[in-house]
Amino acid sequence: MNNIEEKLNSIITDIENILLYILNNGFGISQNEYYSYKATAILNFQKFIYLILDACIIFIFISILVLIVGYIIDKNRNYNNEKIRTKIRLVYPINSKSGAEVVCKYWIWQREKKKIIETLITDLTVHGNKNSRHAQFNKKSKPIPFPFLREVYGLSKPS
Repeated sequence: MNNIEEKLNSIITDIENILLYILNNGFGISQNEYYSYKATAILNFQKFIYLILDACIIFIFISILVLIVGYIIDKNRNYNNEKIRTKIRLVYPINSKSGAEVVCKYWIWQREKKKIIETLITDLTVHGNKNSRHAQFNKKSKPIPFPFLREVYGLSKPS
């Protein structure tokens, strides 16, 4: 194991020496300038990584906060079945060979709304089959880029 590390370090040192020779003769960059650029690049890369890590932590924290607040609001809300029935629509996806779909969207924390949508869509679908998925663009099978928007869908009965 030690022998492999020594060989790898010698290969890296050789590559760095070749790079230093090319930079010195071809571009006039001295060894001190090279190590200064290298240190600056490493520091900037570390700052970039920490910035991305901070952004990910903030996004996760905000997502959890939105889910908790949305769930609390949904738990205390009474949904009107007629309003939800008007939001159910018939969609003809481009790549679907099975025909039209009955679709209604909801946010992931709206569990009560999802239950009402499922009961309303059951009557409008073939054999009462319904499924849930990430929300799709109209007439396309590409998911909408909102991570919390979902939809209940099912194959519509023939008219």
